[in-house]
Amino acid sequence: MKTLYIFPDAFLRPCSKMFSVFKPDFLFLDRGSTLTNEEALEDYRIHETLSFLPGVTDEEFRQKMVYFAPRNQSSYPEACRYFKATPLPWRAELLLETLQPGTIETLKALVQHYPLGLIANQPPGTEARLAHYGIRPYFSVVIASAEEGLRKPDPAIYELGLQRAQTLANHAVMVGDRFDNGVIPSLAVGLHAVWIRKGFGGLGNLDLLAKKPDQVIDDIRELIDLYVTPFGKE
Repeated sequence: MKTLYIFPDAFLRPCSKMFSVFKPDFLFLDRGSTLTNEEALEDYRIHETLSFLPGVTDEEFRQKMVYFAPRNQSSYPEACRYFKATPLPWRAELLLETLQPGTIETLKALVQHYPLGLIANQPPGTEARLAHYGIRPYFSVVIASAEEGLRKPDPAIYELGLQRAQTLANHAVMVGDRFDNGVIPSLAVGLHAVWIRKGFGGLGNLDLLAKKPDQVIDDIRELIDLYVTPFGKE
């Protein structure tokens, strides 16, 4: 039986609008935890991992993930390293994810004002999964690691996204839940960044970052407040 782990209150912080918002030419989004809730698939992967770790409980493994997350380390691989386990692949093809609340509402609002792109580390079949979840039509650019042979945090995957979007880095925004694979590399390339605090990536520690994201949100619907409402019907 899975142990329900509640993240400590110390990690629950109010939304922070850190800098004034500008009107970008293009919006890129990550997929997992940003657009989709990955909890069921994460549960599956942890359960499969524990089948190779007799004596390690679900709670112990999750607590170690929570230990690494606010140190801005990738929680699952680091927990596997700690327990001397081989990290298992992300089984997105199982279609265990669900859309985050407000995802369709937000994409519908954003696409009225901006072209949208997706940049994500994903196994093969990303286009089909986007269609399965009903969100493929909202994206004019889809950059997925398996199809492109590039993976975040490699700057080349962001540069490819910018090339296909025909825009400049300082005219675009990247929205994602992780520092290591989203906020840090996108800022390094010159994009603006929005950190959405979801999943284990949402437990990251801003104070450890040399360069901070432009905005911090806790719900994808806050993108409407940031990038639609201030600009009216432009």
